[in-house]
Amino acid sequence: MRSCDSIISEGAAKPQPYAITPLEEAQFRRDGYLLLRSAVPMADAAFFLGEVDRLVREANNIGAVLREPYYHEGSYKLTRILRLSTAFDQLVDHPGYFGKLVCLIGSHIQLMGSEIFVRGAAQGTITGFHTDLGAGLQKILPTDQNAFLQIKAQIFLTDLSVPDCSNFALIPGSHRMRVADSNELCMINDVNRQIGPDGSLPAQAMQVLARPGDVLLFPHSLWHAVAPNRSGRTRYSITLRYGQMALRPFERFDPILADHGRKLTPRQRRLLGDLGEEGASPYRPRFQDEIMCRDEQHSSGCY
Repeated sequence: MRSCDSIISEGAAKPQPYAITPLEEAQFRRDGYLLLRSAVPMADAAFFLGEVDRLVREANNIGAVLREPYYHEGSYKLTRILRLSTAFDQLVDHPGYFGKLVCLIGSHIQLMGSEIFVRGAAQGTITGFHTDLGAGLQKILPTDQNAFLQIKAQIFLTDLSVPDCSNFALIPGSHRMRVADSNELCMINDVNRQIGPDGSLPAQAMQVLARPGDVLLFPHSLWHAVAPNRSGRTRYSITLRYGQMALRPFERFDPILADHGRKLTPRQRRLLGDLGEEGASPYRPRFQDEIMCRDEQHSSGCY
């Protein structure tokens, strides 16, 4: 397993090693993704699915869903989900994946955004292949040694163990490939032209076969899409976006931090933007290594 020593600053307390293996890190750097089987226990995944179903029904009743221009008409998302339910607080630094994130990004990490994805029936692809974080970051690619700028954790809540159930689709190794033909939505035009009218994907693409509780980690530069959904059921998932503290977050978590009835740990508060003192710098936050790496009662990034 990789030691925390390599990401902890000189003189800081040395926590226990993270639960990431050399093979896992090598695969992530080579292929641009890591699928963590049963990272969230099945019973917990069922609980989250119930909460997601409730929130989706409420949002549809009041028209509070977001339909992006690059989604199939049967798909949409809910944003700022920590404002909608305290049930998701435990996912902010969930022990099933958080330690691996810190190994790949480093300890100067923040939660940048939170979403629920709803993927309905679609005979063709639900989204085409694209990268995240906009046109500027599309030009910045990872290297063999550098920490990653941003990693998403997608928590699957429905069964995607066979293809064409609105599976997450990706092109292995594309996170290190320069995009030559794109648009304002960061679509990979030359690859998307290879998608068949029936939603068949290019030969170099793969669909991720996942079960409830599996978690997929992937960086901003990975070329990814959503496959057709011919399963007869809606696909639900939760995505949490993590990144370097120097990046602009997608949402503000002030309402969550100001909720005194919320039982957040110091690490969860720091991930949501609580720097601990007035005027503290996001580039030099105090005790950052210790907060990110120490054991806590409800969540632990180090093992």
